[in-house]
Amino acid sequence: MYKLARIVSRYPHVIVACIVILTIFFAFQFRYIKMETDVTKQIPPIPEKKYLDKIKDIFGTTGEYVIIGIVAPPGKDIFNQATLKKIRTISREADSLTGVDDVISPTEMDYIKGTEWGIEVNPVLGDRIPQSYQEMQQYKKRIMDNKIFEGIVSKDGRAASIMVSLNEKADKAALAKKIEKIAREEEGPEKIYIGGKTVVDSSLGELMMRDLTYLIPLILLVIVIILYLNFRTFMGVLLPLTTVAISTVWAIGGMSLLKIPLSIVTFILPILLMAVGTAYGIHILNRYYELSDRKSKAKMVEATLTKVGNAVLVAGLTTIAGFSSLAVSEMKGLRTFGLLSAFGIGAALCFSLLFIPSLIMFLPARLPDKKKKKSHLSPDDIGYLSSFLGKLGEGIYRKKIAVLFIAGAITLFFVAGIPLLSTESNPLLFFPSNNPYRVAEDVLNRYFMGTTPLQVIIKTPHPDGIKEPRVLKAMDGLENYVKSLPYVGGVTSINNFVKSINKALHQDKENFYVIPNTRQEVAQYLLLYSMSADPKDFEKFVNNDFQMANIMIFLKSGHTAKIKKVISDINSYVKKNFPSEVEVKVTGEGFLFPIINTLLVNTFIRSIILSLVLVFVISAVIFRSLKAGLFSLIPISIAILINFGVMGWFKIPLNIGTVAIAAIAVGIGIDYAVHFVSRLQAESANQSVLQALVTTTRTTGKAIFYNAVTVSAGFLVLMASSIKWYQFMGGLMSLVMVISATGALTILPATMIITRSRLMERKDSYVRDKY
Repeated sequence: MYKLARIVSRYPHVIVACIVILTIFFAFQFRYIKMETDVTKQIPPIPEKKYLDKIKDIFGTTGEYVIIGIVAPPGKDIFNQATLKKIRTISREADSLTGVDDVISPTEMDYIKGTEWGIEVNPVLGDRIPQSYQEMQQYKKRIMDNKIFEGIVSKDGRAASIMVSLNEKADKAALAKKIEKIAREEEGPEKIYIGGKTVVDSSLGELMMRDLTYLIPLILLVIVIILYLNFRTFMGVLLPLTTVAISTVWAIGGMSLLKIPLSIVTFILPILLMAVGTAYGIHILNRYYELSDRKSKAKMVEATLTKVGNAVLVAGLTTIAGFSSLAVSEMKGLRTFGLLSAFGIGAALCFSLLFIPSLIMFLPARLPDKKKKKSHLSPDDIGYLSSFLGKLGEGIYRKKIAVLFIAGAITLFFVAGIPLLSTESNPLLFFPSNNPYRVAEDVLNRYFMGTTPLQVIIKTPHPDGIKEPRVLKAMDGLENYVKSLPYVGGVTSINNFVKSINKALHQDKENFYVIPNTRQEVAQYLLLYSMSADPKDFEKFVNNDFQMANIMIFLKSGHTAKIKKVISDINSYVKKNFPSEVEVKVTGEGFLFPIINTLLVNTFIRSIILSLVLVFVISAVIFRSLKAGLFSLIPISIAILINFGVMGWFKIPLNIGTVAIAAIAVGIGIDYAVHFVSRLQAESANQSVLQALVTTTRTTGKAIFYNAVTVSAGFLVLMASSIKWYQFMGGLMSLVMVISATGALTILPATMIITRSRLMERKDSYVRDKY
């Protein structure tokens, strides 16, 4: 570090010029930033994902629906000319948009009617809105008596839905906005609710961009205030702030350069870097001001880097290691987030060791007031915080056993909440309960089939196998069973056509709404339908050679645990009731949520283990002591246990946002222990244990305090987000930082004293002091 300090003091202009040029380059890359809010896009190409993609190619069903609900005022229904006209207008205008595959609507759908010669497939409404009361009642009867319209019109007739199916290659976010605009123009007095996965994803993207416009200025304000309270100088505010700003530009610019979209995971990257990146600058400047009695600025810079540079380097490396541990995640977004964060933290570390000292060489340094009385224990100024920290250090020394007992009791209480921890991948829960789109989802789930799609794929050994009555009856049994399950709102398949045709051919008698007994009848019915209507009506439900069938299931809840239960029940039923030669698989967009949960748990376990191992190794190598590495892990390990205990007790789920907390916490929180151990080791070389502890607590403890306050306040800014899960993450990360810093100032020294650690007796040259 001494050699680096000499380079910085001799060539500051070269260092500043290089960093400025590179910053301008990365800033120009911002124009390529894109947004990606689809949670399912985070899934790697595992077999389940590949199978779903294959099914999309075969049946053209993507699960990408925009669902529009039209709800009549209380005491009325949709069966009036004005409301039906609105439903028709929305349906036809949406259907005319490029990128829309299909529109299912009570004004545009067909119904099957028996005739003397067979069947007719006619539009349920036709081109003319019913004019008379009698015509309206006939139309109402066709809708309410025909099971094919179940879930399209509510049972009380008060609400109707329009399901707009989007093409896989379409710009879904833009298309969803066009559809929403069409629908909103028809609102009143009927209420219109718009939902579905596409709407949730596009709305999430809007909220994310809106949040960034005020969260970034807010965190900058918070950092400025805290830095000023700490240093009371312009330089003390400017230099750390410049460092975090540049490192953020580099990280976001690098992301844009690599064409990595801003996702629900990488969204917090700018805020995180601003909150965390100030830490290194605070420690550098804190020690610089301690050495401010030196006459030469170059000598002060060299002394600062020599004394605190190693500790800052270790802290930075451990933070990078913590974030890098997310690289083991199978989820693309988390992996990218970890690596980008590591890059950004690495940049902030370099800037703190190079850019800040280089700028000091150029800027006039107004140092803190030195007229106040100083303690013989510390070069730090006497003040309320310094006095408190000094007393804290003395209290820890004298009450070390009590400190560990209290810490252990608190930790055990929260550990008991960890078994209550759950997982959740439903993106709808990103929204607060009063968000218009979440309200819309609740309404759509209450009145109609539901907004979360599942698919059950039936594959027979040979072509035309789906036409076998025993296969269709097995499917029918599964469908009836699924309809009886909680949270299932609707089921549709080729059976809807077959049973409706059978019923129409038998004078619309309800007892004929069943699967016929012979394959010949099934084949004949399907041929009749193809001759009377568009054969493409079957495309979503059977493949071309009738070897595969698709059962569409709509759930009234997107909660992962409920989806998982439905999938389990389906698999159990299939195992007992389907012919052994028939292959049955569950898939669909909703099916991916439990898959994401499994990947989250894997990431959670792997990243914690890897991050702890990495920071242990780095700390042990730098301090040249295995015990130092273990001691450094104590505060952050307790903080992590308490964090996940809080999540368990308060029912905060493990999701794509909160799963990264452990790795982030290890990387950032370890800094406090590293700085404390480093300073305590140096002070112990020439003082008693008590004096060394008080000195360390007053000096480095103050830097740790402001560091923790800055980082915690930075994360607390996320509490102002419009997105619920980011609010959770902000609060939890702040909690972890406070606990880590508190543990480093209390539990760590108490443990070291009780174990009579030799770290406090070493007189080696870990910290070189040439001055």
